[in-house]
Amino acid sequence: MSFRKRKVATPGFGHTPWNPIHGEQANLRQDGTAPYCAMMQVAAEDTYSDYVICRGFDPRILKFIDYAEGDVDKPGISVAKPFGKRTAGTYEIGEVYPALLPTQGNDEFADFRKVTYTPPSPVGVNWRVGQNPGVVSGGLDGGQPGSLSDSIQVLYDHNGKVVNWLLIDSAVGSGGGGGDQILFHVVDVHCYPELSVTAEWTHSSGGCNSDPPGADPYTGHVEIFDSCIFAYYTKDYLINGNDGYGATGRATYWYPRGDCEGKWIVDSICGQPECG
Repeated sequence: MSFRKRKVATPGFGHTPWNPIHGEQANLRQDGTAPYCAMMQVAAEDTYSDYVICRGFDPRILKFIDYAEGDVDKPGISVAKPFGKRTAGTYEIGEVYPALLPTQGNDEFADFRKVTYTPPSPVGVNWRVGQNPGVVSGGLDGGQPGSLSDSIQVLYDHNGKVVNWLLIDSAVGSGGGGGDQILFHVVDVHCYPELSVTAEWTHSSGGCNSDPPGADPYTGHVEIFDSCIFAYYTKDYLINGNDGYGATGRATYWYPRGDCEGKWIVDSICGQPECG
């Protein structure tokens, strides 16, 4: 009689040590803390469109991964940018963001206990990237897919390594982003050099004791720019509204990054005077 030798996952080592607590062979990889969420700090100049090099504590291996250019002992961590913000120069060194490990079904996924398995996508949905943020070939500016038919493939960094982490971006930050908001009514419309309105603000999230950022020091008026919203309305409607009172709305101030000037961007148009 002959016996077939059982397959061992670790050739040359034999069976892994028995773990009496788990009641199975011990995991050779140190258990980290799940769910996996980490704080990442941008550690290198943002020169790549889809990801940025960071440093941070990896909760899977319970180790801080530092970054220093050219130092193999401090490789850093390539962290994907959120879809829609995948443009070089979006982030600055020193900024801190939370990050997570996203998961999307993979038909070759097998026995990676520390990731919640998502079943493979239907055949008609080309989105099988496993524990990876994914990347769109083509698509829209900023990295978003242009349609449901766009394929989302595995994202690799400049070293050919699969990217695991995905930044959870902050809306507000000293390095750039949206912050203060105002309610306003339109007093004039400009079509050159780009569609914008001059508006009188009525309420400000920064308080009513001082003008919001970007306001004219003499009139207190602000210039608010188009985000494909003003174009839906006629000039007469924007200036006169329904009752001779300029169309009202809400706008957010997008703070400058580097030497760029901040600007007010319209969020919505209401068409009726704000009150209260």
